[in-house]
Amino acid sequence: MNFNIPHPTTMPEPQILSLDEAVFEIHEACLASIEHEESPPFFFITGAGISHPPIPLARQIIEHCKDKAKGHPALASLQGQSPLNEYSYWFSLAYPQPHQRKQYFEKLISNEYISAANLRLAHLLLNEDLTKRITNLVFTLNFDDFLSRALTTFGKHHIVCDHPQTTARINLNDWKSTQIVHVHGSYNFYDCRNLANEIANTAILSPTSQSMASLLDAALRNRAPLVVGYSGWDGDIVMSALKRRLDRQTLPFNLYWFCFSPSNIDTLPEWLKHHENIRFVVNKNPQEALSEQPLSEGVEGTIASVGTTLTPGSAPKSQLPAHVVFERLSQIFSIPAPGISQDPLEFIAKQMERNLPKQVHLPEGEDLYQFRAVVREIRAARAVLLERPKEQVSQLLEAMREAIRTSQFENVARLAEGISFDTPRQQRLEILALLCTAVEGLEDNPSAQLSLCNTILKLNPPPGDPSEDAIPIAHSLALASKAQIHHGQEEFKEALAAEDDCISRFGASKISRVKKHVAHALTLRGFTLQGLDRAEDSLQAFETILSFDTKVAPEDRPEFDICIAIGYAETSAILRRPDKAIRLLDAALNHPLDSVPEEFVIQAYNVKAVLLELLGRRQEAVQINTQLIKATSGASNPELAFWNFLARYNRAVHAREAGDLDAAMPMFKDLLLELPESNAFRFRELYLRTLANLSIIYAQANKHELAIATSDKLILQIPIDQAHRYQLFHGTALLLRGVSLHFLDRNEEAVTSLEAMLTQHGTPRDVRTRDDIARAYIFLGRSYLALKRKDAAREAYRAGLSYIEAHCPSVPPDLEALSDGAKKELNKLTRSRR
Repeated sequence: MNFNIPHPTTMPEPQILSLDEAVFEIHEACLASIEHEESPPFFFITGAGISHPPIPLARQIIEHCKDKAKGHPALASLQGQSPLNEYSYWFSLAYPQPHQRKQYFEKLISNEYISAANLRLAHLLLNEDLTKRITNLVFTLNFDDFLSRALTTFGKHHIVCDHPQTTARINLNDWKSTQIVHVHGSYNFYDCRNLANEIANTAILSPTSQSMASLLDAALRNRAPLVVGYSGWDGDIVMSALKRRLDRQTLPFNLYWFCFSPSNIDTLPEWLKHHENIRFVVNKNPQEALSEQPLSEGVEGTIASVGTTLTPGSAPKSQLPAHVVFERLSQIFSIPAPGISQDPLEFIAKQMERNLPKQVHLPEGEDLYQFRAVVREIRAARAVLLERPKEQVSQLLEAMREAIRTSQFENVARLAEGISFDTPRQQRLEILALLCTAVEGLEDNPSAQLSLCNTILKLNPPPGDPSEDAIPIAHSLALASKAQIHHGQEEFKEALAAEDDCISRFGASKISRVKKHVAHALTLRGFTLQGLDRAEDSLQAFETILSFDTKVAPEDRPEFDICIAIGYAETSAILRRPDKAIRLLDAALNHPLDSVPEEFVIQAYNVKAVLLELLGRRQEAVQINTQLIKATSGASNPELAFWNFLARYNRAVHAREAGDLDAAMPMFKDLLLELPESNAFRFRELYLRTLANLSIIYAQANKHELAIATSDKLILQIPIDQAHRYQLFHGTALLLRGVSLHFLDRNEEAVTSLEAMLTQHGTPRDVRTRDDIARAYIFLGRSYLALKRKDAAREAYRAGLSYIEAHCPSVPPDLEALSDGAKKELNKLTRSRR
């Protein structure tokens, strides 16, 4: 088990910003440079992330090459290799000849569509308004020509350098010309520098001639890069140049490294992570723990996982795709829509005129193809269109298009309020497409997202209209998105209704994109039912998704499978049915996990330890937990910090359950001191569970006054306005308090506490509280008996034993002992009554 997370160091922590914080600082720096008529402070460095999904990422290429290289005599098993060396090994094995490698990339790239991120980046580079200029310069490690094609589509002249002999084309003092440098070459004109030795050679500075490395060094002298879609392969041209630059004097501007996932930071070298001028940009709004699963079952229960409800089907909120970065920059700079989209006919006319002689009356033969006549026809057609009165729906459509082009997704939500639901069919389909795009762009605005989903669902095909793929695609997306939004706000009943609607309406669809949305709804349904404390139904939902034809892309399969396995395993842990769940987890963890978010992997191992504990394989559980602590210590990823706390909590529980109270107590006390103050449910839950365990230890050590004080503190820590979310902890605290009061012979107070527990939490709604309810009945009987209230004691014992028989099919040892004692006392009371 290798999580590839470094150990903690004494160096300063990496400086991490949210996307909003970073774009604000970048905007301010650019405005200052424009005001002082200085060169742009930044340039872009881009990697494979901006050309995905049309171009596969390194991990997907490795898997393809592994398959192609089967049977090669030199085939060997790689262990502990860097991502670059692993990639180089498999690529050279599958395509040993340089010409083969070039052909592979030509086939991969030449006929593909331009990715959304490249279109957004090209839009930023138009610089039609120099008062909104970000930069004019891009260094890219990509071989594809997507950015160049996007700029050409927008009508922007640009300069391309894709070979060391063309570096003279790039003028770093020219702030106006858009310039693109392919540091490893491009698939068209240069033997792609793709293997480890080729990349290393490219990174070497030439003392006698201009090279890509020296050009990058020159750019780094006075500007700082905005790094997007690049994971940082140590030893390549970019990392080598950055190291040389950072080893010298301070950068004039901060370097902003946009991370797809927070865990990307931990894969970078120490010299980069801890430099004073580097700012790592992450999505600081990860999906919070949405389920109300506790960390353990009852007072004496086994360790269990936190139901963080990380669901597949859409990027986790902790991820930051490249196109989102460019969209946020476009928003803050208020970049206008490209000319071709604002007035396409005039744009084409001007593009043609630009290539014609300036004189109106030309000598014979100067306008061989009569392009001026073509321009006149284009402008005549434009005049007709302009004179034609626009219907209201056409004006609305154009406004919505403009909002999408400029990444102003909130405006789409506002404009959607004016949609008429009896619009013509073709316009209705375009409106649906625009609304779906806006839904995906509004992930940080759930209320606007929900409003758009409801609008989409009102746009139905006209009566008698043949079924269009667009309608089920849009409606299934809207329902799956509604379910996700309600789930994120812990509105589980509403989430379940949306999930069930999506599944019932579209479960039989053969359309691949619809099947993807249904798979998302089915998966989310399992987690939603967890949140509703319907464990049996939750397990059945995960069983359903296991048999459903999900149409998951091969590159997404590892993440999808691990999410399903986590959900199935968490529910199985609640129901104490570990066998199938642990097989599912092992199968999911045997996938290549490079593309799976680190927090998913950590969570999977955490719940595996839970299942091993249930199977009686405690030593294996302890070993995994120890490795989790080591793997997550000192991680820069805030998400992994939680899993470190949880692993330490589980270690402390292991020590307590093994009877080593002296070791367990300081572990729990350290957790109380170190856990951050947070309103996030899972952090507060962990804090309350730690208090509960301390109370147990005090009671086991006969320090009942401290046990009562700790239980009282637990109750006071529960927010009054969120008591429903923490009712399990409230019930646990009342039980612990009542038990300790009984042992202190303060039985009147014990009766009050135990009766409150049973009155408020005695309904067996949640299987995890049932053992505690049974304990409360039996200790209530004991307290009544100590007060010589035999009839009340008899009734409490009877209620407790009946409850155990009806609701506790699997009784833990301590409850079994309490039950045997209650039976004996009940027999005595029955005989004495006679």
